[in-house]
Amino acid sequence: MRCRIAIVDDSRTLRARLLALLDELRDVEVVGTATDAPGAIALLSSAAPDVMIVDLHMPGGGMTVLEHARRAAHAPRMVVLTAYPTDQHRRRCLDLGADLFLDKTRDLDDLPERLRALAADQPRATA
Repeated sequence: MRCRIAIVDDSRTLRARLLALLDELRDVEVVGTATDAPGAIALLSSAAPDVMIVDLHMPGGGMTVLEHARRAAHAPRMVVLTAYPTDQHRRRCLDLGADLFLDKTRDLDDLPERLRALAADQPRATA
């Protein structure tokens, strides 16, 4: 079964890096990209991703996307990426339903393995 992934980050460079990382994975399909919260929220319904990778500090904010995602008809697994991995941000994101909270500067190389683990997990219940 293919894992459908959406990428949301305002950095063109990071989106390209994520696409390259995901391109190496079997059974992964990138179903959309966005650069801001409104675009991410639109992807929730139009692309119905199984996993959404979201930048915390993008236009409109990653926390806004987390709030919408947990109410979506098809609630995806949420992976938050940030260059500012404070404990306060981590707690808030996990409270809002993030499945993973990753540091962009240290954790990207581990992302494929973490995505495999998420994909192997049971699907999230829908709202």
